[in-house]
Amino acid sequence: MLGLAWCASLGAQTRDYVGSQACKSCHAQEYTEWQSSDHHGAMQPATAEWVLGDFGNHEFRFGGVVSRFFQRDGKYWVTTDNAAGELQTFQVLYTLGVRPLQQYVIDTGSGRYQMLTIAWDARPKTDGGQRWFHLQTEQDAAAGSPLHWTGTFYNWNTRCAACHTTNLKKHYATTSKTYNTQWDEVTVGCEACHGPAAQHVKWAAKPDAQVALKGFLQSLDDRGDWAMPKDSHTLKRTDGLRPQQQLTQCAHCHSRRQQITEAAHGEHYLDHHQTQFLAQGLYHPDGQILDEVFVFDSFLQSKMHGEGVVCSNCHNPHSGKLRSEGNGVCLQCHEASTFNVTAHHKHPVETSGGKCANCHMPETTYMVVDPRRDHSIRIPRPDLSDALNTPNACIQCHTEKSNAWAAEAAKKWWGTMPAHWGETLHSARAGNAGALPDLLAIAESNAYPLVVRATALQQAGDFPSGQVYQQAVKQLQAKEPALRLAAVRALAFLPANGRQVLYPLMQDPIAAVRLAVALPMAEIPEQQIPGQWRKARQQLITEYIDLQLLHADTPSAQLNLGTLYLAVGDAVMAEAAFNEALRITPAYIPALLNLADLLRFTGRDAQGLSLLERAITAAPENANAHHALGLYRIRQRQLPEAINSLANAYSLAPENIRFGYVYAVALHSAGDKAKAVDLLRKLQALAPENNEVGQALKAYGG
Repeated sequence: MLGLAWCASLGAQTRDYVGSQACKSCHAQEYTEWQSSDHHGAMQPATAEWVLGDFGNHEFRFGGVVSRFFQRDGKYWVTTDNAAGELQTFQVLYTLGVRPLQQYVIDTGSGRYQMLTIAWDARPKTDGGQRWFHLQTEQDAAAGSPLHWTGTFYNWNTRCAACHTTNLKKHYATTSKTYNTQWDEVTVGCEACHGPAAQHVKWAAKPDAQVALKGFLQSLDDRGDWAMPKDSHTLKRTDGLRPQQQLTQCAHCHSRRQQITEAAHGEHYLDHHQTQFLAQGLYHPDGQILDEVFVFDSFLQSKMHGEGVVCSNCHNPHSGKLRSEGNGVCLQCHEASTFNVTAHHKHPVETSGGKCANCHMPETTYMVVDPRRDHSIRIPRPDLSDALNTPNACIQCHTEKSNAWAAEAAKKWWGTMPAHWGETLHSARAGNAGALPDLLAIAESNAYPLVVRATALQQAGDFPSGQVYQQAVKQLQAKEPALRLAAVRALAFLPANGRQVLYPLMQDPIAAVRLAVALPMAEIPEQQIPGQWRKARQQLITEYIDLQLLHADTPSAQLNLGTLYLAVGDAVMAEAAFNEALRITPAYIPALLNLADLLRFTGRDAQGLSLLERAITAAPENANAHHALGLYRIRQRQLPEAINSLANAYSLAPENIRFGYVYAVALHSAGDKAKAVDLLRKLQALAPENNEVGQALKAYGG
């Protein structure tokens, strides 16, 4: 009880962190379970107890570099290529993770910790493990690349630390470019989820019914009570609740997001994070996982979430393990005689096809060796795979078969499947304006999960129109912050003099929604803002700058700062921010393009050419870079070269109506009227409400 007595002496108003050891005396079972968890092993000192990799003077060759792992003076070391491509010896300070791989944290100076991209495969040797392997391709791993281990992508302080420690404070100094990163516990301890426990420990020493939540900031007890309704084969929550607190707390780390604040406990997810919902590049159009998205927005799509299931219904929150083996975790709620039979899943019970998760939660492998299950818990739809270019669980097992074969089998079992919202999203992503009515219908209907509705509304902004305006303005008043955020994004097409509808959002109670209107408001000259809103505008701009400064060690935050400074007319500060982004990541394409634009605005257009060429060299598949170079060539009256660049941009992004329109105008200027008209007709079919395209067709006699 020593830890308890010590903590009880803290002041009544403190919200201090006391460490997981202080929890052990009262919560022995939970503490023991936690010690076996991936949370406990999330980050640990590089000692013999925790290091799994072969540091026995082992050499690893990759990309022309020979790295050597060894021990000296009881410490762990690696000799590998530094940021300049030269061999250097570094000490390994911490381990990151325990299974199925382990990475290593290295101090590169100035408090900057980097993640080595040579990782240890912790799987058994029989599964291909017990080896060193590289997380990148040879090209991406070269010194100078953002994906080299010394680059921004593998910076521990800003990319990894918050979810591998407890109560992290990054403390990046923008003037010295140094870190003084601190934390209360070196791994994911009890308080990382439950919040600071000093007041709880004080309560435990002398329980008081008047103390809310036993001294904690929040309760994570969201599992609820469940029972089987009459004539049903699945349990239902008897309290009728759809709790969010536990899910939100897990989502602080188990999501693809940008932090708005550092430690977060007890508040709405969007008050601490920005999210892109089911955005292209992160998710397939039907909502299946594509990039590394860490569960949250996947689970929000699921029927389980809609019924009130939370993380701890399936997972022991302290050990991280499933509450039951195999199908048992699903059979907690789903009647075995109905669902754990061949009549349901169409496969022999003891085979891979008889396992619930293999059909409803197929795996995608990330980080080379780490298979992760899709938590949208969906019915396989092989009938959509060819049309939407999406995976399906059937073909993941039956690798020798086709999507058509799987679709035919599914049709025999289940009949014709209903339409899926993914078909609308796929059509919209392809630039088809005909998808707009369905997008808006999805956004308005409670029949769809909230994350799907928000995604559809956000996507609708690609088709500026009166319909989008009306629906988005309506959703600015929505109770759900996700819909308000999506509505702000959908209204990005509004001209500065038409943004009055966004004024109230400057004072939205949810930070993600407020911050989404910061740039649109900054672009309106202060004298054009009604007097009663000017203070709110200034406070919001200050809040937005503070957010970017929190992430000032990243090129994206510097890009955001530069964009904001341009919006308020400060070209000097904007240029400094763009240059800082390029100092951090020299091949950061958005900063190269924005700085080139800024040089044009300030009468230094010729200086921007080298930036555009750098962008194309670094990312030859980037359509924006080719388009920007094409515009530069037009300004220089180099029409043939301009047409070549504009053609490249359009071929790389044929769904981009603006790229196609500019290319068509250039073709017409060069005398190729027929090709210009043909292209404009294609664009009009995609975007029939686009006035520029329609006017050009009319002018060209098309």
